[in-house]
Amino acid sequence: MAEKKGLTNRSLSVLPLLLMGVTHVSLPPLQSMFELEPLLMYGYYALALGLCAVVYRRSGVVKDFEYNRAKAMRKIKHVYEAEEKGVWSTNAPLDDAMDKTTRLGLSRSVAELSGEA
Repeated sequence: MAEKKGLTNRSLSVLPLLLMGVTHVSLPPLQSMFELEPLLMYGYYALALGLCAVVYRRSGVVKDFEYNRAKAMRKIKHVYEAEEKGVWSTNAPLDDAMDKTTRLGLSRSVAELSGEA
């Protein structure tokens, strides 16, 4: 099913902080802007930490075949419940305004309809 990633997940989540830290140190205009207004630096690194959290959450689970199959099964759960209740096997009342051709088609087998018989 879904298994946790280990070291890759943690190291990948630190990448936004590392990249933004390197740009802070390597770009003189950014350094001078942060010297003039230190609150911008706090917002800059808060954004980096937010990006770290997003990357950590999105890369935390390995979504393999079984994970996707279980997700698809949950989406059609109501169909299976209806089938267990017998919704498909009960005789539903037919409309009285149906013409003869339609009524005849409903009484024939599938093989007769498809031309295989």
